[in-house]
Amino acid sequence: MAHRDQRFVEVCHLSTLIDEAVCEALGFSETDRTVMSEELELPVTAFDPNREPDAASFKKAYLTKDAISGGALPGGIEAEVDVRVLTRRKKQMVLRDEMKICRLFEISPQQFAHARQRLSLVRDEDVSEATISLVQYSLGCTLGRWDIRYATGERVKTQLPDSFAALPVCPLGGLQNVEGFPIENVDSMKLKAEGYPIEIPWDGILVDDADKDGNSNHPLDIERRMHEVIGLIWTGKAGCPTAGAIEAEACEILGVKSLRDYFRKPTSFFADHLKRYSKSRRQAPLYWPLSTASGSYTLWIYYHRLNKQTLYKCIQNFVDPKLVEVEKQTTHLRTVLAAEEGGSKERQKLEELEDLRRQLNDFRVELERWAGKWKPNLNDGVLITACPLWKLFRLPEWRKDLEACWKELERGDYDWAHLAYTLWPDRVREKCESDRPLAIAHGLEELCSVKAPEKKAKKKAGKKKAEPELEMES
Repeated sequence: MAHRDQRFVEVCHLSTLIDEAVCEALGFSETDRTVMSEELELPVTAFDPNREPDAASFKKAYLTKDAISGGALPGGIEAEVDVRVLTRRKKQMVLRDEMKICRLFEISPQQFAHARQRLSLVRDEDVSEATISLVQYSLGCTLGRWDIRYATGERVKTQLPDSFAALPVCPLGGLQNVEGFPIENVDSMKLKAEGYPIEIPWDGILVDDADKDGNSNHPLDIERRMHEVIGLIWTGKAGCPTAGAIEAEACEILGVKSLRDYFRKPTSFFADHLKRYSKSRRQAPLYWPLSTASGSYTLWIYYHRLNKQTLYKCIQNFVDPKLVEVEKQTTHLRTVLAAEEGGSKERQKLEELEDLRRQLNDFRVELERWAGKWKPNLNDGVLITACPLWKLFRLPEWRKDLEACWKELERGDYDWAHLAYTLWPDRVREKCESDRPLAIAHGLEELCSVKAPEKKAKKKAGKKKAEPELEMES
């Protein structure tokens, strides 16, 4: 939590610097700045750094959604003529965030951090959010999105860049090559030579194929890989709990028996991940669970490693070998039961295997249906890229959104997308004949009959003729 408080202080400071730079660039006068502060409120960094909040009121505001009496707050009851002040003081629908509490008590970010730490305040929601972040970060390390060496201390944490510096290609802490780009399979030998501590699945595919007891021997099993990452981060650190203790505590906080349960339930990991990677109407989850109907077999796909071979690899490297394994087990059990050497336990196991085989076959059919014609282009966005596969997702709201997107794509609403041209080239080419922006988007300008607008010739700047002065009549 102390780290989170420090990040909040840093973000508030950077936000103030950006506001100041914008005001300078636009030439705002002191009057302009005063009006802006009245309309938008002062930045929280402008509050008195020495003001300490009332402990009881701060605790109530931080830990609950309850209304806070104006008598204990700056400005008293009279300040509630400002609807923004009144709204912050009323009973809340969700817990107040750091910014809202700073404004509520008119305290600086530093004083907020000091008060929270002095009173030892920790919210269950914050602990849960931190745990979810830990699991998502660990999966990102497993798939090669994040560089685990920052977590193990092998590399020094990256400092925040200057507020006006160009945005980096990779997020801070990302696994990068020497040019600063996301690392790819071609860089794997160099990464291995550097002694990178984990093996990256360069195809971007992990699997959850554990049996009823939660056991899996697959080298790319998602829980196995997560154990490896968590172990590397925590094992051997003096004064720290063991990796096993960390995992057990995380599962307790998340309300699951194991990490596998957390990944397997569509309303758990993927729902949390989708929420985190959604903003307004934009939904962009990076880790996709493609599952059988019951969820007993799931392939986890990393969005940034998608290519036209991904679904073929899902079939050839994962589903087909699993079907062979299930078939062997089924044949063995049938032999046992035919010899009257088995009982109810074996019959139940056989029924489970036959059901799994049916689901795997259905799963394979759907993957094969798209493998030859699905050519993902990340510029289309996550929703459009994923929508043909909507039947393979189990989270109801996400599946519903994907199905709706697929119908719109099929109808021609998104013919600007690369996927639309891949699936319906004739339709898109016909539209390009009369739609110049669409033709440009697909690099088909030669098909368009609409000519580009002619550039207007710029008039040469010349001296204005002096207008004759009017004489006053006497």
